[in-house]
Amino acid sequence: MGCCGISNSREDDYHHMIKAARLKRRISENKDIDIRKNYEYISILGNGAFGKVRLYQDKNNKKLLYAIKTLKKSGITDYEFDLIKNEIEILSNMDHPNIVKYFGVYEDECHIHILMEYLKGYDLSKIITLKQYNSYDEKDICEIICQLLNALNFIHNQNIIHRDIKPENILFANKKDYSTLKLVDFGLAANIHKKKRKSVFGTPYYMAPEMI
Repeated sequence: MGCCGISNSREDDYHHMIKAARLKRRISENKDIDIRKNYEYISILGNGAFGKVRLYQDKNNKKLLYAIKTLKKSGITDYEFDLIKNEIEILSNMDHPNIVKYFGVYEDECHIHILMEYLKGYDLSKIITLKQYNSYDEKDICEIICQLLNALNFIHNQNIIHRDIKPENILFANKKDYSTLKLVDFGLAANIHKKKRKSVFGTPYYMAPEMI
């Protein structure tokens, strides 16, 4: 009676080959540039599933601040890598006052560094829950909705759908200033003309009932 399998040594070699292949995947032509040569680290802004978002300042101009998202290549699947590549491609073509600005991507052998606009304000979810910010009136709400619709109208005219609209993905460039709304996180965004959209994406509590 026979059996088919992979020995431990061959299995280890196989996993090393897969890991090496993933490390060789590239998004940017800015190869092996150490971002610390041009940008000075200030603080951590947030933690994600695959990396961290840090605040940096330009060493040549201290007034220029950036939010840099750093992702580990070894911790992401091929599918997730494609999502990141797609997000960068979409953001690089976005230029609107109500959409977070993308400035570029740097890459080394093990990491991807995405440079984006630094937003000093909170996200809409936090603003809703913080008592000291519950002083907004109907005029403020109208301004928020108007800016969000302007952002959506722009991306829809570019044949892009966001697919994850929720308060956590609506940020403000400045605190207590509702005229600085920015739509962020295009990780699930897609071009409607590239292929048929049959899959369901989004955050369940914010998805349309007909999608669920």
